Amino acid sequence: MYAESSATEWRVQAICAAVGAYGWRTLTAEMVARRLLGAVDCLSVLEVIGATPDACVHDLVSADAADCSDDRIEPLVHLMGSFRWRTITLNRLVQVLLEALDDWWSRRDELDAGLARLLDELH
Repeated sequence: MYAESSATEWRVQAICAAVGAYGWRTLTAEMVARRLLGAVDCLSVLEVIGATPDACVHDLVSADAADCSDDRIEPLVHLMGSFRWRTITLNRLVQVLLEALDDWWSRRDELDAGLARLLDELH
């Protein structure tokens, strides 16, 4: 499901508009991650319902940040702690974080599949 990168040009631009509206360089790494994830989730819903790209950008700016208990926040914050993220462009930061999120989903799917196999072997 995640073999193709979610960091397409228009998705990156739409998410940049959403995160950039909040003065992203002044935010904590956790809040940047939460804003990004909120925009990603909102964009996913808008894509499913067939919203136009212009409507998506407008709706993303008002998207809520992801809940602070979201499991996806920690790996993104950890990654951001490994480099000087405020020194790169928002476009590049969003690309990096979306690629990391794709990797996280891939690892999570592999773990779920492995656990399912183990449970099947027990029965």
